[in-house]
Amino acid sequence: MIESGTVNSEEAIEAYYDNLRYVFEFVKTLLENVDGRVIISADHANALGEWNMWGHRAYVPFRAVREVPWDERDCVDKVTYEPDVGLADLRDDETTEDINERLRSLGYV
Repeated sequence: MIESGTVNSEEAIEAYYDNLRYVFEFVKTLLENVDGRVIISADHANALGEWNMWGHRAYVPFRAVREVPWDERDCVDKVTYEPDVGLADLRDDETTEDINERLRSLGYV
């Protein structure tokens, strides 16, 4: 979008940070409501204008793209959030077998 001129670089960077601020609100809630070590990561970083590059291109040998974001936190549950989950949230047509199959396909079982 930047390379085509649809979005200017300042708008792209601001959108990137808006996305991070949005996600960090959920991460903050998680960190306040879990006991133990939490790892925060992503599959890769993105270039934000370094060497006039944007996004994540394969085989680019600079840190902004090849470094994987990684943060470790030791957390104590402060019980600041209680999820509102009840039987009404469960799908009527979903069986235990369906759930187990989904978990297997995702690699959890």
